[in-house]
Formats: sequence, structure tokens, C-alpha cells
Amino acid sequence: IWHFQVRIYPIHNYHNFNYIKYAFSKNIIANAIVNNKYYRQNYKLSTANWYQTPILLLRTKIKLKLNQQVKDNTARKFINALSIGDRSELTAKDWKILQNTGTSHLLSVSGLHISLIFMFIFFLCFYSCKLYPKIMLYCPAKIIATWCALIVVIIYAIIAGLSIPTQRAIIMLLIAKLAMKRIMWSWKVLLLAILFLTIINPLAFLNIGCYLSFTAVFIILYIINNYNRKHIIYDTIQLQTGIFIGLAASTLLFFHQLSLLTIPINLIAIPLVSLIILPLDLLATIMMFISHNVANFLWIIVCYIIDLLYYSLQYISDFSLKHHMILYKSIDVMQFTILTIGALLWLSPKGTPGRYLAIFSVLLLF
Repeated sequence: IWHFQVRIYPIHNYHNFNYIKYAFSKNIIANAIVNNKYYRQNYKLSTANWYQTPILLLRTKIKLKLNQQVKDNTARKFINALSIGDRSELTAKDWKILQNTGTSHLLSVSGLHISLIFMFIFFLCFYSCKLYPKIMLYCPAKIIATWCALIVVIIYAIIAGLSIPTQRAIIMLLIAKLAMKRIMWSWKVLLLAILFLTIINPLAFLNIGCYLSFTAVFIILYIINNYNRKHIIYDTIQLQTGIFIGLAASTLLFFHQLSLLTIPINLIAIPLVSLIILPLDLLATIMMFISHNVANFLWIIVCYIIDLLYYSLQYISDFSLKHHMILYKSIDVMQFTILTIGALLWLSPKGTPGRYLAIFSVLLLF
């Protein structure tokens, strides 16, 4: 904690974004500019808490090493976002490209990333235990793998900044795994996660990211519980389409625009980031502290893939703007409610009474 001579000024909203509410959810009550004229009067009041210091030092050390080893400026911005949750280097142009293509969520350390890391560590530890059967005499391989995976994802979440979507994912994993000997209803896990997050951080639901995170999980559970699985490709397309339809009203309410190419873009971008870029990114980050040469080799691959993805998204963003593939519309609470009900009806199983009335809710967009 430092003492500074500063000039304080109030927080204002930017365009259609309610920055005042967002800042309040982050416990920020005002903006300030440090006055360099009185720099001699600045001094340290106290150090960070004992548990914060090593985390801050590790994040700083990782970022310094990343800046030294990764020379590709475009790729480095995305690598910092995925590795340590630092998105400060992303420019307004970068955010616009991501928003126009519906891929902003890919740079947020979210439940998808946490779940994939959990599954990878779980299976790695589970099959490692099979190689040493004596270990299982003391504890079942499933329990060992579960707790190892939980510890790893919690450490990763803390290093990545412990954002609200990450907190939601960690809480849901903890609830599900602590009840591993019981059959727990998926909706109950979601409701308990909402309860615990509200207790831990009451201001969390003022954050748009928190609302969208829980809404996305709700839609995924709603789709999974209402539809029979057929084929992995068909199910993936169905799930991605359902998420797009389910989040359309929220996207228009908060961001006042909706990319019509979101579904095909995410069908390619999500597996690319989650299954290739993220694992290689985290592996390269770990290898920076073990083998400099191996880390450099991995960074070359990661940078190439990220550059390919970024410039593809840039082209699609320009294409969308040129051919009017982005819907710009501001909606009020009443329109949001009607669109949400229409989305739930459309995503309901075949044979649901009034299901096709959902088509009329789309008329609100025109």
C-alpha cells in the first residue's frame, strides 16, 4: 500500500457501457492521476498480505520472462491473457475485432479453460497411479487424481487473476467433487455455486462477466438435459447454436450488437484455442523455468497459430462490417424478456406446446 499525491476525478460511463456499475463491482469508487510534481511525498505505507506477495512476484516473473522470450507483439498480448490473465496490452482495435467476431470470451480464463485443464491433469494422474498399483492400496486412484487436478486448477486460477467466471468454475468443481460419492443434480451444483459466490463476493453479480458466465452454464445444462446425444460433431454444432440463441438477448442488452457469424467462427476458434493454443501456452510457460530451448520452440508454434487466428479474425471482422453481418440494436428490459422467453421456447424439446411462438420474438430485432 502506497501513499500518493493524486488528483481524483469521478467515474463516468463510456458510450453505452455502464462503467460506474462495473467499477463498483471491482470496489473502485473513483479514478486518480498521480501528480509527479510531488513525487518526493510518495511513500510506502505497508507491504501486501503474506499470501499476495508470492502470487504477485510469480505473476511479475512470468510476465518478464514472456516479454523476453516472445518477440511477436501480437501473439504476446494473447499469451499474457491466457497465461496470467493480463489483458492490459490489448488495444481498442483488438477488442473491436474480438467483439465483431463474437470471440471476446476466448481471452478470458473461464470455466472452459478450467475444465479442460482439470480433465487433463485428472487423466494424467489417474493413469499415472495405474503404473504404481501400491499407491492405490492407501487411496483410490480416482480420489488422488481429483485432488491433484483441483490443486492445479486452483493454482492456475489464482495466477491468472481469479476472475469471476473462474471463481464460478472453481466453486462448481469443488461442489461436484466434494460430493463425488453422491449423485448431485447438475442444477443443484449451479444453484449452490450462485449461493457461495454471492456469500464470498456480494458485488460479483454487478459484473456483466459474472452474469454471462452463469447464463452460459444455464443454457448448456438446459440444452444437455433436453436433447439426446447423437454424434459429437452434430452435438457440438447444436450446443454452439443453442448458446448463440440463448445469449443473443443478453449480448444485445449489454453490448448493443450481435455478430451473425458467431456460430461458425466459434466452432473453429474454441477448439483451436482450448485444445491447441492453451495447452501449448501453459506447457511453454512451465518450460521457461526448466528448459529455455524447449520453451522457445513451443513459443514459435504458439505464436504462429495465434497470428494465423488473429489475422483470420481481423479479416472476418472487416468482412462482417463490409457486408453488414453485424446486427446493431439497443433493446430495453421488456424486449430482453420477450427475446429470452423466445430463446427458451426455441431451445425446448420438440413437442413443447407453443414452441414455434419463439419465431415471433425474432420480429423484435427488425
